[in-house]
Amino acid sequence: MRCLTLADALSTRGLKILFLCVEAPEHLLTMIRVKGYRTKALASSATDLEDAQHTIDALKGEAVEWLVVDQYHLGQAWHLAVRSVAQYLLVIDDLANRMLDADILLDQNDFEDRASRYCGLVDPACLCLLGPRYALLQPAFGPLHAQPAQLVDPPSVLVSFGGSDPARLTLPVVQALLSGLPVDVQFDVVVGALCEDAHALQQLALIQPRVRCHIATTQMATLMTKATIFVGAGGATTWERVCLRLPSIIVAVAPNQEAFNEELAMQGAQCYLGPVHMLDLPTIVSSSALLLGNSAWRQSMKRQLASKQVDGLGAQRVASAMLTFNHAAAIQLRPACMDDAVDLHTWRNHPTVRQFAGDDQEIPFATHIRWLNTALVDKDCALLIASDDAGVLGVLRFDRTRSEATISIYLVPDRIGQGLGKHLLIAGERWLQTHWSDVSRLKANVRVDNLRSAKLFETAGYQATSQHFIKRLGG
Repeated sequence: MRCLTLADALSTRGLKILFLCVEAPEHLLTMIRVKGYRTKALASSATDLEDAQHTIDALKGEAVEWLVVDQYHLGQAWHLAVRSVAQYLLVIDDLANRMLDADILLDQNDFEDRASRYCGLVDPACLCLLGPRYALLQPAFGPLHAQPAQLVDPPSVLVSFGGSDPARLTLPVVQALLSGLPVDVQFDVVVGALCEDAHALQQLALIQPRVRCHIATTQMATLMTKATIFVGAGGATTWERVCLRLPSIIVAVAPNQEAFNEELAMQGAQCYLGPVHMLDLPTIVSSSALLLGNSAWRQSMKRQLASKQVDGLGAQRVASAMLTFNHAAAIQLRPACMDDAVDLHTWRNHPTVRQFAGDDQEIPFATHIRWLNTALVDKDCALLIASDDAGVLGVLRFDRTRSEATISIYLVPDRIGQGLGKHLLIAGERWLQTHWSDVSRLKANVRVDNLRSAKLFETAGYQATSQHFIKRLGG
C-alpha cells in the first residue's frame, strides 16, 4: 500500500505510473488499475540477478525516470543491474543490513541511530530520507491528524493483524477479547480479501452484534479515529496509528518489525508484547483490559505518539524530494564563446580538474586560445557551459563522428563534491536528443585511475568496453 500511496502523490504532480508486480493477487492489481495506473507482470525468479533481468526486459521501451524499489531482499547488485533502464533509484528499506545503490533512500522508521545506521551502506551522495516525517500515509490521515481526539463511547477496539494475516491471529484474538473484555466493548476487525479467516470473521459478525468486520477497507483512517485502542500487528499500520495518536497493544508478526516496535515501546508510545511466536492469548486479553481501563496510561501513550510529529504529509515530502532531486531539469546549457576563454582556461587548469583529465599537464593560455578558436567553429564539436540557480556548475563537450559522439565532462572547481556529475551528464544527453538527434551512440574515455568518473558513467547506463594503455619509449 505504501507504494500505491507514493504513486498517488507523484501522479498528482503529473508523473506517469507503472507498477511491476510479481505474482500479485488479482484484487491488488484491480486496486492499482482502478486508479488509472498501468501494470506489468514479472515472472518469479530464482536469483536476484534473474529478477533484475526480468525487470530490465519489462522496462525496455519505457522512459523510466524513477524506479522505486520496495523489496527487502534486493541489494546493490540488483540496483546496479537495473541502472541501464532507469535514471534514478529510490530504495525503501528499514533493515540497514546490506549494501544499497540508491539515489534516494527512504527509511520511515524512528531508530535512535537513524543518522548513522546507513553509513558505509550507501554512497555519500545518496539522499537519505530518514524517520517518520517521511512515512507514506494515505491522504486521509493528514486532515484527521489536525483534528482533536474524540471521546469514544462505548469503548471500541480496532483489531488488525495485516491484510493477509499470515499467522492467522485475527479470529482467535477477537474470540478471546469477546470473552475476556467487558460486554460493552465494541470491535472493528480489519482483514484483507486474501485472509483465510475472512469468511469466518464475517460469520462471527453476523451472530455477534459487538463485532463489525471490514474486508479490504479503504476507511482505515476513519476507523482509527473511532477506536479507543488498537490491537494487532506492528507493521504497515504503525505510522498511521502514530499519526492519529491511537494507543496500541502490538505484536510483531515479521522479524523486520521487532526492532522498531521495541524502540517505540521503550519510549512509552505503545505496549509491545513481543514477536508472534511468544504470544499467548491471555496476555493479549489482560493487556487490552488494562489499557482500556487505564485512561492515564492511554493519555501518556498519546503524548508520546504526538511527540513523533507524524503529520500525514510524508508522501508529499518524498514526492517533492524525487522531483527536486532531478537537478538536470534545472540545468541550463549554452554554447561557449570567446568571452568564456579566461574562465575555461582557469577551470581546466585547476589541479582537481587536471588530476583526472586525459592530459593532466597545465595548458598554456596561448595553446588554449588556439584550441578554443578551432572548437568554436567546428560543426562537429559542441562546447557547452552548464549553469543552475547557483551559477556555473560545469562544462560539457561533444565531438561527433557520424552517429557517434565522444563526451567530455567536468565540474567547475567550487561545485565539485556536490553530487552534480550525474545531473550534468543527463542534461547533456537531453541536449543531444534535441540538437544532434542523429547521434545514437555515446562514448566516454575515462582514465584507469578515475574511479569516480567510471562509476558515474556505469550508473548512467554506459558499458565499459576496453581500456587504453600507453607506454613512453626511450625515457
